[in-house]
Amino acid sequence: MIEENEVELVGGRTPEELKAQRERTLKLITLLSIISIIMLFMGLISAVVVSKMDKFWVNLRLPSAFWISTIIIGLSSLTLWLSKFFAKKSKKSMVTLMLTATMLLGIGFIAFQIKGWSQLVYSGNMVTGGVFFQKGAYGEKFIIMKDGYPIEFNGVNYVHQGDTLSKEQELQLQEFVYPICLEDRKFVPHSYELSNYGQPYSIAVRSVSQIQPTPLTLENGKFVLEGQELLTNDLSTLFNFAFGIKNETPYFGMKGVYGEDFTISLNGEVLDLVDRKLFFPSLQLNEEGIQKIEAKHFEGGKEYIIQKGKIFVEGEEVQPAELYFIDKFTQKNIYINNGSWYQMGDELTDLQYNEFYQANNTASSFVYVLSFMHAIHILLGFGLLTVLLVRSIKGYYHEEHIVGLKVGGYFWHFLGILWLVLFVFWYANTI
Repeated sequence: MIEENEVELVGGRTPEELKAQRERTLKLITLLSIISIIMLFMGLISAVVVSKMDKFWVNLRLPSAFWISTIIIGLSSLTLWLSKFFAKKSKKSMVTLMLTATMLLGIGFIAFQIKGWSQLVYSGNMVTGGVFFQKGAYGEKFIIMKDGYPIEFNGVNYVHQGDTLSKEQELQLQEFVYPICLEDRKFVPHSYELSNYGQPYSIAVRSVSQIQPTPLTLENGKFVLEGQELLTNDLSTLFNFAFGIKNETPYFGMKGVYGEDFTISLNGEVLDLVDRKLFFPSLQLNEEGIQKIEAKHFEGGKEYIIQKGKIFVEGEEVQPAELYFIDKFTQKNIYINNGSWYQMGDELTDLQYNEFYQANNTASSFVYVLSFMHAIHILLGFGLLTVLLVRSIKGYYHEEHIVGLKVGGYFWHFLGILWLVLFVFWYANTI
């Protein structure tokens, strides 16, 4: 009679019926939460797709830390599933152990997300930043001279008198400009102490009206151009110039090799980069097309004769790793890269270059937003896991009581699947 009265006190329902109703309520709440999260991320993903197809876009390589975090969150789903598995067998200590492991893996996921963000920053992909190194790009205003000859930068490599600088020589350039920018991230006026300035490195100003760059002199810790100290605005540009060299971002805002670490798309088409010029996709030539090409090309003090698929310098056949020239007959831009011949697509127009110089790296911005939004939901999941862990320590879960583990599992597994979808989406959009 006592049990029957207790049933009457809760509306005449049996404990099994109350348990089923509670489970349905928790599932409904979880489902509604999942649907709202899906709608949020669908909106963000749609914005990514539209942005990529409508403007300049950076196809960046995903940081290695994001790959590791993907594995970690997959393992956390496994340990959470095992907690429910052991609960069905009433192995309470194992339930607690698996939930603890899930919590630790969740912390590891967040840690590697943060590391991934730091890798993005290190590679020049800021939360907000330009595609082009807007003020102080190498060669736009300033250039480094070595033994009186300019060191050019073609967008990928530094070149001195036709020879590509080695990694060790690039490090020497970074050491040379370091006293100009130091460890600062913003321009701060100071006295410049460059030891052995001019031996062999110095800095010169490039001007459209002059064929040769005009060298700067260093007098009493100040840079002087033709007897006049550089103005503050020019010193600020010089700081950015040095900063770009030191941080390996002398032209693009991103660090790395174009074509390997990142590429640039315009309206969904991946652009080719040759000698700091951007072209629409190129066409690789077959043997018949190569045989028809004839040209004369001057570079680095050398005259290249291109005829019937062969390249000559002073009568001797050579095989340059990289060469860019214009075909005599078609007036098309031809590019040779490691033995492969390409007919370049049309170069960007002046208007498109203008847009490129001002374009923001929205790709990295979206990576930060999407991964950060997901991390916030992971933190909400931590709150749920904490409740489950505390209850498991109290021995709350067993064969007859696993509703919390089931519902909590739905939400956590969903977060894992959501991250996997985001990861695959980004990978597909960066190759």
